[in-house]
Amino acid sequence: MTNFMAKAISLLFISMVITSPLAQSAISCSQVAAAVAPCVNYCIVGGPTVPVSCCRGLGGLLNEAKTRPDIQQTCRCMKSIASNFPAVKEENAAQIPPKCGIKSPFKISLSTDCNRV
Repeated sequence: MTNFMAKAISLLFISMVITSPLAQSAISCSQVAAAVAPCVNYCIVGGPTVPVSCCRGLGGLLNEAKTRPDIQQTCRCMKSIASNFPAVKEENAAQIPPKCGIKSPFKISLSTDCNRV
């Protein structure tokens, strides 16, 4: 019975570590800033097409954001960056993923709750 209890406790511990909500993100805000820098002008002035460099940067960034902490961190960083540019129009920013053919795991908006993505 002691062997069974030891295995059960070990399994419980492993499950807690694997599903820990305190997992750290591998994405930094400097990575996000570098990836979306080519998008800033489009977010301000809009236009019929999004610059290819913006699509590549955002697409690559979202490809790297595989885990929930990575996605949440990416979302938080994007909101922080956007808040530093008061001229950014949210409707322009929201158009980037569909115009680039990118599926974003969250809506690009200052109102997005990054804790819920």
